[in-house]
Amino acid sequence: MNKFGKITLILTSTILATTLVMATPTTSHAGRRNQASVGMKLLDAILVRPTSLVVAFAGTGLYLGTTPLTGLTGYADKTGKYLFSKPWEYTAGRPLGRWN
Repeated sequence: MNKFGKITLILTSTILATTLVMATPTTSHAGRRNQASVGMKLLDAILVRPTSLVVAFAGTGLYLGTTPLTGLTGYADKTGKYLFSKPWEYTAGRPLGRWN
């Protein structure tokens, strides 16, 4: 490739890259921020919810198994919050497709 061809290639690549960067929309989607896409809802319903259901059951079992010890030490409330309440809130207490 001659010198003119290299300069043309570099100039064309630079213009194309600049155009792509400038053409990228930067507007805020404040109205759509709280809406989950269909793909996220499907992923949540097929993969995340069943997995979190298993984790919630495991946490409940662990909580019930450790209740005598945590009751004696005074950590029953904290243990109940993290092993029982939070997993069940995450599994059943949030909108479909939202992970926070």
